[in-house]
Amino acid sequence: MNIINGFVLNNFTIEDNKSLISVFSKENGLINLYAMGLQSERSKNKYSALKFSKSEFEIFQTKDPEKMSKLKTGKLNISIDISTISYEDYLYITTIFQVVEKTSNFGEVNQKKYKFIDDVFLAFVEDPKNRFVIFLYFMLNYLEYVGRKWNLVTCIKCRKRVNKFIDFDYVNKQFICLGCQNQSSFETDMELFIKTLEYFSHVKVGKIIKEEYDSKTLVKINRVLMDEYKNEVGLITTSIIELSKGRFV
Repeated sequence: MNIINGFVLNNFTIEDNKSLISVFSKENGLINLYAMGLQSERSKNKYSALKFSKSEFEIFQTKDPEKMSKLKTGKLNISIDISTISYEDYLYITTIFQVVEKTSNFGEVNQKKYKFIDDVFLAFVEDPKNRFVIFLYFMLNYLEYVGRKWNLVTCIKCRKRVNKFIDFDYVNKQFICLGCQNQSSFETDMELFIKTLEYFSHVKVGKIIKEEYDSKTLVKINRVLMDEYKNEVGLITTSIIELSKGRFV
C-alpha cells in the first residue's frame, strides 16, 4: 500500500457500487483510482473523494501508472463546497481542474507544478472575493506546463529587455517596446493591460490577491487567455466556451 496526496479532479460512478476517481497527486502525477461504496451514507471515504477536494489517500497501487489503482482509505484536507459558490466561481474552478486533468500524464511527477496548483487552490478556497483574479493568474502561469509560456520580458521586435512596453502582439503573445512601435497607434487601455500581465507573471499568488485591478483589464486578459487555450493549447471545454463569452466576469 502507498500513501498519496492530491486533488480530486473528477469523480463519477461507473457501476452501481463502484466509482472512478481522477487524482493529480504529488507522488505519482495523474492517477486513476476505483473505489467501492462511495454512494453509501456510511462510507468513510465519500468526502475525501469529492471533486474539488484535496485529500490524502491510502491506495493499493498498480505497477502500471495508466491502470486503475484501488482506494483503501481517504482523509479530506480541504475542499470547495460547490453548493455554496456562485456560478462564476464554479466555472473558474471547473476550468482549472479540467485543464490540469487534460494536460497531465499518468505517472509523470512534477513537484513544481504540484506546488503551483496547491498554492492556487488554497488561495481560491480562502479568498472568495478574488477568485476571478486567482483564476486568471492560474491560467496565465499554467501555460508553462503546456509548453506555451508567454515571453513577457523582451520586446518581440528588437528582442531586448526594456523598461517601457507600449503594445502587445496578440498573435505571438509578446510585448512591443516604445522604440519599436509608434506610440500614437497603441490602444489607450494598453498600459494597464501590460502592467497587469507583467505583475501576474512574476509574483506569487499570495501577492496578487492583495492588489486592486481594473475590471475592464481583467476581462480583456480573460478573453486573450481563453482564446489561447482554445486555439493554441487545443482545449475546448464547456466552461472555457462560457468564459469566452465574457458574460460571467
